[in-house]
Amino acid sequence: MYYAHPGGTIWSVKRKGGNDCGAGRIGPPRKLRGNILNGYIRVSLDIDGKVFSKSVHRLILETFRGVAPEGYHACHYPDPNRKNNRIENLRWDTAMENAKDKYRDHPIATTKCCNRCGYEKEKKDFYSDKRAIDGLKTECKICHSKVSMDTRDPLKKRLSNRIFMRNIRRLNPSYGRSSLGGIKGPHRPVAAPAVDAAVVAVGSHDLGHQNTSGSSGAMPDKILHSLNFLLVR
Repeated sequence: MYYAHPGGTIWSVKRKGGNDCGAGRIGPPRKLRGNILNGYIRVSLDIDGKVFSKSVHRLILETFRGVAPEGYHACHYPDPNRKNNRIENLRWDTAMENAKDKYRDHPIATTKCCNRCGYEKEKKDFYSDKRAIDGLKTECKICHSKVSMDTRDPLKKRLSNRIFMRNIRRLNPSYGRSSLGGIKGPHRPVAAPAVDAAVVAVGSHDLGHQNTSGSSGAMPDKILHSLNFLLVR
């Protein structure tokens, strides 16, 4: 047998002696300790040999206010503490009203602090943002416009990228570099491609026709330069 107290506690009373037909002797009441889950106090009730875990605030409301209407939730107000389960601090209400309880006693703010410049400014100095909780951007209009112009300027954008790379490479010197130790990008030295044997043969054949010096082993300067360019490229 269980009893609910308006102070927000659940008590257990056990029968001693007797049987199903007789009431027997009622022992002294015992307060249930319970455990905390997600900030709410829950107790274990033994009903017909089966153990059920119930929230204390819902048991208090169901005892003194009746069963919850469809779509209603248990709300803690004016004290938002979930452990305060007094009947005067509980009520059945909708989920929307339950969410509004967090801001009911808070004064309506007319100003907001800009996260970039740090100045306290009026809300009209901020652009609207539907994704934010308060519906406003974190930067004021002046700072937001300045950041937008800086990102469009190629020189400032290049400078900011350099500062970013310097800060990153202080922590990780190998950031943005290849595994061979060279720099990634067009400034990395490119290895000379392998020269096909057919190309060398063609060069030698041309050399034999264009050689006018009389010696078969000498190579003219023009053909030598062309082969060097082929190897370097």
